[in-house]
Amino acid sequence: MSFFACVVNVEGGPIPPAYRNAIEASPFRRSMALEWCSIPGFVGAVGVRDGQPTASMTFDDGAVAIGDVRLDNRMELVRRCAGFRLPGSDLELALRLVLRNDGAVAG
Repeated sequence: MSFFACVVNVEGGPIPPAYRNAIEASPFRRSMALEWCSIPGFVGAVGVRDGQPTASMTFDDGAVAIGDVRLDNRMELVRRCAGFRLPGSDLELALRLVLRNDGAVAG
């Protein structure tokens, strides 16, 4: 991941625009384009290189996951999520399993 920044309001309230502006002004960004993710109480940004984000972001049930994930045992893990909608990405699947297992390792 070449750039990642986020702000969390632990009370779930809105993130003031000044924090997003500070992320945009970060010297570590090096004029890199950003892809944003925001939900109540959270705003995050990852850098974009060659038109592609350098990491993925997903959220489910108030939790956020950010990373570059590849699961070799995806089909086995999908079976563990029987009864839930199919995940769109490996990152979404990993987040769902962690939430379902109270923070346990996904597999």
